[in-house]
Amino acid sequence: MKNYGLSMIGLIVAGLFLLLNGMFNWDVAERLHAFLQRLEVIEFDEVIIALLIFLIFFVLDVARARHTIETEREQWRVYRATIGSVQHVMGNFLNSVAYIKLTAENVEGFPKDVLDTMEGDIEMARMQIKALSQLDDISEESISASVGSRLKT
Repeated sequence: MKNYGLSMIGLIVAGLFLLLNGMFNWDVAERLHAFLQRLEVIEFDEVIIALLIFLIFFVLDVARARHTIETEREQWRVYRATIGSVQHVMGNFLNSVAYIKLTAENVEGFPKDVLDTMEGDIEMARMQIKALSQLDDISEESISASVGSRLKT
């Protein structure tokens, strides 16, 4: 029902109109017809038709814009959920790698340059995850740019 709220309002308004029209014998259709006949003299009825055509397209435009906004909101919700999951998984992985690094530091003869490279890679991954979580635009280009990668299309 949530998706058809305006339809329900329209149904209620239409029902009230029919009820009140029957109770008070308003003859709305005949009055509208007489009104349009009076407007025919000044050719205003064509303007009303043109306005109705415009109104139909305006309503369609507003509906499309609303749909676009809702779609973008959903994309943001999915993106944020994905980033949260990636942060969790990568955090666990980086902690494991940091543990391996600490263990390797206690092994005699383990090359120091490997430990330094590992430390740099861990910090780079943390910075990239942080950059991904702070994006304002979720386009493919901005995501790739935030982690310093090149687009492969």
